[in-house]
Amino acid sequence: GVLGARCYTNPFQIRPAPSLLAWPLDFRRVTEAPLHKTESQCRHCHQSMANKGCVNRLRKEFRCFEPPPFIRAAPLENNLQEWHYVLQGPPDSPYEGGLYHGKVKFPDEYPFKPPSIYMITPNGRFETNRRLCLSMSDFHPETWVPTWSVATIINGVLSFMLEDSPTTGSVTTTLAEKARLRDASVAFNAKDPVFCALFPQAVS
Repeated sequence: GVLGARCYTNPFQIRPAPSLLAWPLDFRRVTEAPLHKTESQCRHCHQSMANKGCVNRLRKEFRCFEPPPFIRAAPLENNLQEWHYVLQGPPDSPYEGGLYHGKVKFPDEYPFKPPSIYMITPNGRFETNRRLCLSMSDFHPETWVPTWSVATIINGVLSFMLEDSPTTGSVTTTLAEKARLRDASVAFNAKDPVFCALFPQAVS
């Protein structure tokens, strides 16, 4: 399954996650919604409350985030509802040594509705900048479990990347093409200003 049973123990070979958690974020700027003072504004109240619940949940996850092996992740400084992640290709896989950047966009209704998931770095397994159809993505709200976390979601992306199962957003490529893209991944990521800002440790 997508959230299935591959378990790798080697550490991710970039600076440990606490350096990411130490970066200051002005959470109040994101989480404090303005008060509605007129009846005409009240039609937005439900959405604002949903957004506040989402941001509060993501803020808690950010503060407690413990990345699984071969994974790093952090939200945009000005938007907790968009997280970016890096997958390091595990040993004995076609992606070994590659660094693969992607993003997860959370709806206002999170954790009661699933996020959309994207891959940004060319990789030979997923199309880039396209919503991926995974069991923990917004393609499948019927399989979503609200107790799943950011770490669960991204670990599921890595698990599915290591499989060959077809899905919307997946591609079929040769091992040689995967190796070529793996070798080009670091240079590709270094051209992305968001990647460089969030994961400077992974930029050579």
